[in-house]
Amino acid sequence: MFAHIGVMRALNRHVERVFSPPRKSTIWESGMTVHGTHRIKNPEGIEDGVWVTAAGMGFRLSETRYLAEGYAPPITTLPWGTSTTEGGKRP
Repeated sequence: MFAHIGVMRALNRHVERVFSPPRKSTIWESGMTVHGTHRIKNPEGIEDGVWVTAAGMGFRLSETRYLAEGYAPPITTLPWGTSTTEGGKRP
């Protein structure tokens, strides 16, 4: 095993090592369809949120971020509900 590693190092000795960024991109960069399912009401003083889904995953965004990213459907058409992080049902 160590001989094999030594031979591979010797063969690749003069090969320039180039940094490659991580291959995995975020949901926003990958072009997946992200859409809102419902709005989340927060206590006074905390910005309301939007529950969005993409590729079978669900996560929460602030209303400001949802509007800035231009996700569909428009925020005014989303119903009010609760977060379904544990797979619970919306009221």
